[in-house]
Amino acid sequence: MRRYGLGILLLVCGALPGCGGRRAAVGFHDVQEQVGAEIGKELQWEGAPASANAQEAVEPLLQQKELSIDAAVQIALLKNPSLQAVFEELGIAEADVMEAGVPKNPVLGASVRFPDRGPAGANNELTIAFNFIDLLLIPMRKRIEGLRFDAAKTRVVFAVLNLATDVKRAYYELQGAQARLRVKKDQLLGAEAASEFTQKLLKAGNASELEALPRIAAYQHAKLEAARDELELAGLREKLSRLLGVACARIQEKIPDGLPELPEHDAWGESTALEARAVANRLDLQAQRRDMEIVEQARALRHWGVFTAVELGASTERDPDGVRVTGPTLQMELPVFNRGQADRARLLAQYRQSRDRLAALELEVRSEVREALAKLNAARGALEAYRTEIGPLHARLVELAQERYNNMTLGALDLLAAKQEQLSAQAEQVEALRDYWIHRVELERAVGGRLQSVPAQTPAAATTQPQEPVRPPPPAEHEHQH
Repeated sequence: MRRYGLGILLLVCGALPGCGGRRAAVGFHDVQEQVGAEIGKELQWEGAPASANAQEAVEPLLQQKELSIDAAVQIALLKNPSLQAVFEELGIAEADVMEAGVPKNPVLGASVRFPDRGPAGANNELTIAFNFIDLLLIPMRKRIEGLRFDAAKTRVVFAVLNLATDVKRAYYELQGAQARLRVKKDQLLGAEAASEFTQKLLKAGNASELEALPRIAAYQHAKLEAARDELELAGLREKLSRLLGVACARIQEKIPDGLPELPEHDAWGESTALEARAVANRLDLQAQRRDMEIVEQARALRHWGVFTAVELGASTERDPDGVRVTGPTLQMELPVFNRGQADRARLLAQYRQSRDRLAALELEVRSEVREALAKLNAARGALEAYRTEIGPLHARLVELAQERYNNMTLGALDLLAAKQEQLSAQAEQVEALRDYWIHRVELERAVGGRLQSVPAQTPAAATTQPQEPVRPPPPAEHEHQH
């Protein structure tokens, strides 16, 4: 029996197309190459052989005086623990591929039957068998799991790019909050000056309580608003630190002030071209297409036949009289009741479901592109209005107010009010510039790739820099109830 069992096992192993499976490290290398081509960043995975120490690569970036947006993205791709968890999907998919290439274990059976009277000896029987159909279906199972492995790689790359987009968005939100807070602090100084000046007028009898209290209350409201802005800024720092996977203290004062300048032109094409690019490039669409192909392959596997278990093997038996008989065995499942009709119906429904999900996702992707493009164009239009119309108008109003104040025909409070209006416009301009870069990042996410623009030829940052608030002089003799 031992010779026959060994021979059957050798026959099974010799018939296998290969039991090694794909190595997760090879799949991770593919992910690294695709991410490098898309955004030019490095990846490291603790589960990959010979993986470098991520902390050693991150530390020089954190030691820099300023943390650029590219450095922030690189740190997140190396340190974010959630991304490391996503990489483990490659190891899981690799295990599934390996399992698909290994046949089911042979079944060994033994029995010993003792006679109820002598002198006959015991009856011994040994059998060994394996599922022949399972062996034939190995290539199809490996092909299906190979598709799942490819889908896993696609989803991992998609997760990496999504994390990079989230980091960019959080970075611009933080920069915008810093710039807005600077303007708000200048407004607070102006409100403080107006409150102090009004109180002096009130004490001098040059203003009534009804006229003074609104400006005093406005100063208190401005302090509360500045405190809320400080709290929002702290929350945005924590949000970015979570994405980067580092302590907030490491990036506390490293985000540079001032948002990037507005590009002179946005030249990435019309909505229809971007939609077509998104449908072709979006990795979640590619993964969904692979899912539909996987279900289609599974349907073909299930339609291969109704015989799911045909066991071939060998049996040897020693009769009580000492005679040993040995020969092949065959066992098979008879498809009398279950002929696989439920499995086929389920796979057909799953195929239709996968197809409909793909159609829904394509519709959603196209809508995301149109929405992101509309928001981006609106933000650019608003920013252009602040730069070319609203900002110059307020600057001219402050200039005229200053001239009238110098000529003693306008009160200090009116001059401060004009300056406060200018600062409010500057805060709105900062928000518009922040929205532009956030919507641009979201458009890149929707399209599934980087966007190219023509760099600006003239600086835009100067229009967003808050000016020093006006500090009025002590009340002059000509000052009345302004």
